[in-house]
Amino acid sequence: MNVFAKFYDRMVKTDDINEKTGLPIFKEVCFVEIRIKNNATDVVDQPATEEKIRRFPAEYQLYLQGKEKEKKGTSLSLFAFLTVSEQETLRSRGIFTLEDFVSLPKNKVDSLNLVEEHKKAKSFMKLHKNQAVVNSLTAQINALKQENARLKEALEEKNTVATKGE
Repeated sequence: MNVFAKFYDRMVKTDDINEKTGLPIFKEVCFVEIRIKNNATDVVDQPATEEKIRRFPAEYQLYLQGKEKEKKGTSLSLFAFLTVSEQETLRSRGIFTLEDFVSLPKNKVDSLNLVEEHKKAKSFMKLHKNQAVVNSLTAQINALKQENARLKEALEEKNTVATKGE
């Protein structure tokens, strides 16, 4: 019997209430979904326990790896051109970020049947990278403007002192 497990995060409502807004407080909880091959009715979907983590160590490591990669890259869920199903397909193959997806070789993209999405993702990443360059240059320009204003002020003070001394 083939058993498959997938660890994922789910937001769970707590009994606590935010005093300022009066709204319920949610927390992120690691869940595990366990399925048996060719059996769509018997699905276990519950918070992950130590026992489940020990039972499915490879799947849990894949979950941890995905969380770590998402911290360093752009989450697939932020890219509007991938459906939830396509995102899950990519994650099941160890592709957790848009950067991972964009770097896939053409034959893998073809086998996943995500050619158009891959083109759009490449275009998106190129624009995103260019925006980062623009933001960096804008910050540099602002720093230079401040330095320029400071130097002008110092020069004016020097000229004032020199004029008074004559």
